[in-house]
Amino acid sequence: MLKNVLLATAIVFGLATSASAGVVGSVAGPDGGFAINFSFTNTGPQDITSLSIDGSTTALNLVWDGVPSTSGTNSAPTSGTLSNSNHLLTYLWGAGGFVSGNILSFNIDPDTPGNSSFGAIVSDLLSVSVSVLFGNGSVFSGKFVDDPAEGAGLMLVENVAEVPIPAALPLLATAFAGLGLAGFRRKAKGTAAAA
Repeated sequence: MLKNVLLATAIVFGLATSASAGVVGSVAGPDGGFAINFSFTNTGPQDITSLSIDGSTTALNLVWDGVPSTSGTNSAPTSGTLSNSNHLLTYLWGAGGFVSGNILSFNIDPDTPGNSSFGAIVSDLLSVSVSVLFGNGSVFSGKFVDDPAEGAGLMLVENVAEVPIPAALPLLATAFAGLGLAGFRRKAKGTAAAA
């Protein structure tokens, strides 16, 4: 019985903490460089149907100066749009457009609101958020952070929400304590009876 409870608890916590990214992203370095070159690779088993890049999450509240043309091994997006006062750049694909293993690349010149001649550098893109929608309805959400390799630029990491302690966990701990106490008393009773 106890083994079953422990197994069930391990499965619940394993399912709650497991995630599959499905996309790898980078902005080529060096960190102080003016050339902003995004690259995304679909590493998941599903087609990507949309990819959005939000500059409003950066310290400089970056905006995109247009929808850049793309290159890579994927089919061209069916559309590319700017929204949210040019903070949000979104590409869309139909079925079979951005399949597993394909790469999307593009160059862009981000600016700050009201300053179209702002010279953004790679490190200005720290915290740019990325949302990816897959064909099966699953979503990847991440942001760009500094790549630890010297001069490598930025890398995309998945946003991982904290896993809250289930309300039943304190109850489970109390139950285990009770079982331990009962076992201790039973053992103590058995020892006293034998003496």
